[in-house]
Amino acid sequence: MKKILIVTVAVALLCIMVFAAGCTSTKISDILGNPDKYAGKEVSVSGKVTEKYWVDIFGITAGACQIDDGSGKIWVITKQEPPEEGEKASARGSVEVAGKIGNRSFGTVIVEKAEK
Repeated sequence: MKKILIVTVAVALLCIMVFAAGCTSTKISDILGNPDKYAGKEVSVSGKVTEKYWVDIFGITAGACQIDDGSGKIWVITKQEPPEEGEKASARGSVEVAGKIGNRSFGTVIVEKAEK
């Protein structure tokens, strides 16, 4: 009986750890501090929207919003209308580095994953 309880608890803890690992946000300062480490990788960020741009004209829909998580700010490129400035938001997508001179990266953004 004791073995079954130990195995059940171990399996439950493992499931919780796996679920929690998939739900965590990456700190924006970590992405901006080492963009090469995150380039091309999928990340999740959460924070407050500080700026927003949205275009919906002649069938073209595109937008971007800047998210601030308290550790830094990063732009998120999206095909969905971004939340309003001041609202909390989360984004999941691929980190892309637009330009690089020497060891310094410029234009690090997250390209949001398309909804299925």
